[in-house]
Amino acid sequence: MLGFFAVSCEKESIELFDKSPDERLTEKTTVYYNILQEAPNGWLLTIETKVDGVYRLWVKFKPSNRVDMLCDMDATWNTAEATSTEVKESSYRVKAMQYPSLIFDTYNYIHLMADPQGTNSQYGNINGGVNGTGLSSDFEFALGEYSEGRIELKGRYNGVTAFLERATAAEETAIKEGALKTAHTKLNQYLTGMKYPVVEIKGKKVDVTIGNRSTQFSYLLDDNLIVSKYSSYPDLSAFTQGMASSNINFVLPITVNGAEFSDLKFDNQGYYLSDGTGNKYIYDNKKPSVPLRFGYGLDYTQMTIDDTQMEGTLKDPFLTNVFLAARSGLKTNGSRHMQYANIDFQLHPTSGEPVMVLVIRYNNTAGTNYNATWRYKYRTEENGDITFYEREQTGSSNERGREPYLRPLVDYFCKLTYSVYSSSSWANTVISSITPVTFKVDWGENNTPGSSASIGALIPVNDQENICFGILSK
Repeated sequence: MLGFFAVSCEKESIELFDKSPDERLTEKTTVYYNILQEAPNGWLLTIETKVDGVYRLWVKFKPSNRVDMLCDMDATWNTAEATSTEVKESSYRVKAMQYPSLIFDTYNYIHLMADPQGTNSQYGNINGGVNGTGLSSDFEFALGEYSEGRIELKGRYNGVTAFLERATAAEETAIKEGALKTAHTKLNQYLTGMKYPVVEIKGKKVDVTIGNRSTQFSYLLDDNLIVSKYSSYPDLSAFTQGMASSNINFVLPITVNGAEFSDLKFDNQGYYLSDGTGNKYIYDNKKPSVPLRFGYGLDYTQMTIDDTQMEGTLKDPFLTNVFLAARSGLKTNGSRHMQYANIDFQLHPTSGEPVMVLVIRYNNTAGTNYNATWRYKYRTEENGDITFYEREQTGSSNERGREPYLRPLVDYFCKLTYSVYSSSSWANTVISSITPVTFKVDWGENNTPGSSASIGALIPVNDQENICFGILSK
């Protein structure tokens, strides 16, 4: 039988252990209790929530089951308390259950992530999670292996992955000066100068989106878009090593295009991945490397053309010969001011087929706003190009009365020639010819100072210098 072995046929047995399971569990619990308190600079507690990625806390276990705590929650959430600078004390227990367990048994910052009320009528947005689950985090943990200053943890309710690492004196000093939050601030400041970070792995461009609590990699593999998101966090190396930003650590090693990495290192050249074959530095590609999926039901369905928000991005000849020419025509013939144009892929209200809808926004001298709207039928070619082959007005006088002056823009996507044009009735208008226009779809470079918007480009295949750029949205 388990725990014993037979020594004679007289049913005598000897226990394999000197102590009972309960005694051994109690003893191990005491060992953990002492280990937690013997860290003079406290511990860094890293928790991978099920919803929002990684949160980090500093905890210092004290006698009488008291614990001091700081947290990086206020780095990304508008919390009621300055969680990264206001030390909060509460109680904890190391309890012998089925296994040694660490329990934070009175409310502290760690409970913010585990609060099932993502929002609360009294306190507002608590953690951004859905009411009923919050961020699906934990505040009770099974204590796992302790090795080289690190204790593995497992959440007892939601099963989150977590671990404790002994903090150094330099880390404790930095943390008490607000480093848990400032590590995120430094990261954001560094990334501001990189609009489209890309890294090349095994000859393939991979888009990198470094977030505060997770990092995403996107690339094409055999014409399939691979998007992988990994829990990650900035460590405190910016403070302990005097760097502009911190290393980005992954909770578990990651695999990107067949290469394995454990972290994103940072040096004076920037962020890089290293797989043992050299450092792969992240650089600004000016635009994403994966194809733009623009159209009905795709990643982006709308594009706004607005010269007031795209200075330096909208370029000639489109800016002068199309956009401003339409504005000038409207101004000269009726004193109306064209503000912007918007492209939206949606379903036709009667046929139900996907169409591109062009809305031109303008106002009169009194400041009243109007929309002029056209619908364009389109098809997607085998190579991904889009051909607009027919258009119609919606029947409003906004289109009938203004189209003659807005034609540089309206005809840009599909040109109609009329033998009869009626400003009073679209039904009385006679179309004599239609000139379809085919466009390549691509990302555009955002050259507008201070703008971080994603830019799309529609490039006429027969007039590739006359590019329409716009701000993409979903």
